[in-house]
Amino acid sequence: MEFDIACALELNGEYDLALKRYKMSGLSGENPRHTARVLCKMGRHSESFEQYGKYCKTEMERRDMPNDYRRFEILYDRIMCHDIITDSRKFRPFATFHDFYEFMETENKKVHKYGEVMGILRDIDSSVEGHMARHNE
Repeated sequence: MEFDIACALELNGEYDLALKRYKMSGLSGENPRHTARVLCKMGRHSESFEQYGKYCKTEMERRDMPNDYRRFEILYDRIMCHDIITDSRKFRPFATFHDFYEFMETENKKVHKYGEVMGILRDIDSSVEGHMARHNE
């Protein structure tokens, strides 16, 4: 229930309340992409980058994720919010995955923290035109 309320608040532009609700739902700690998304919308880019980096690193290390190209597809879908809402364009802070990648690349140049994650995101970004183009960005 808290997650649904947080999503509604986020869609309504009430970012401070959405952050609080995501934390109350317990999902901000175990799945930081939700707080990363809101922080990005608030213009808190370095914090957003940190949360997205943590999320991507954790997802790539999960043992229950497929160990092939599907791992990239799942990460792509989650970053693009396809798993949360039908018309994800209203929800996500980036128009395309490439925009997300550029954001991460820009922030990473400041701290040089998530090299392995950036390599994975670079691979996903370069394959969006091909295999993942079936998704409507």
